[in-house]
Amino acid sequence: MRSIFQKSLISLVLAFLTGACNLDQGLGPLETQISGKITFFATNLRPDNVGEVRVAALLNFPPSGLGDVVFSEPIDFLGDTISYDLFLPKGEYPAVVLLWKPRGENWSFNSLLGVYGFAPPLEFNLLPVSINEETPVITEVDMLALWNFAGSDGRMNGNITFQGTPPPDTEALLLVSLTQPPNFDNLLFSLLFLGGLPLPVSASQNPLSYQLKVFNGTHQFIGLFWKGVGTPLEELKLIGFYRDPAMQDQPGNVEMPENGTVNNIDFIADFNTLPDGIRP
Repeated sequence: MRSIFQKSLISLVLAFLTGACNLDQGLGPLETQISGKITFFATNLRPDNVGEVRVAALLNFPPSGLGDVVFSEPIDFLGDTISYDLFLPKGEYPAVVLLWKPRGENWSFNSLLGVYGFAPPLEFNLLPVSINEETPVITEVDMLALWNFAGSDGRMNGNITFQGTPPPDTEALLLVSLTQPPNFDNLLFSLLFLGGLPLPVSASQNPLSYQLKVFNGTHQFIGLFWKGVGTPLEELKLIGFYRDPAMQDQPGNVEMPENGTVNNIDFIADFNTLPDGIRP
């Protein structure tokens, strides 16, 4: 069942570091705003404990805390589609995303439902918005809300140590967990076995501490893929992966218990392997 819905999620790119925050944010009257439509995917898999869903515009990528996020008012998440408005001060926003939180819990950058720039099935971008005098209002900032990944109950923690320098045409770094080893001759098919939402990361911190939300079960591959500007999805390049402690040339398995946490999933990502990347 899960892999059926994953077919529309091959190319999702997100822009978050993990963390939790309380929401206590208000903006005075503004005439500058973005607006759009939210389309909810896999509504039958929506968790029973959803408390709120909000659109969030990021002031920085990745966000370091609540001060880097401008939230909308709560939006109605019970239907299939809903329109929203988010009033924003003038400025540059590198990403617009959709977050949800369980009842009685704080907001977390892990609880992601969608991102502006994801167009299923095979296109993904992290699209910024710029609010200024020339464009005070931006419409059609539409997003897909992905309820099927809201039920990921595991947490995978680790550190990525970067070597080399990111190429100038770097568009995204995507941390991916797969329930089956990837087939590099048919990478799009391999991405049908996503173990959770892919996590875009930044190489600005070295080493980078990450937390990846995943489903329980066996994860046979955890790796970091590089995407250049205009690079097709089938040509993503692997620059690092978690290795088997006993056989360093092989990917290591991770067993994720239900509602569990696995730590120390550390590995090296080497930009010097580009443009070809690596194959385990």
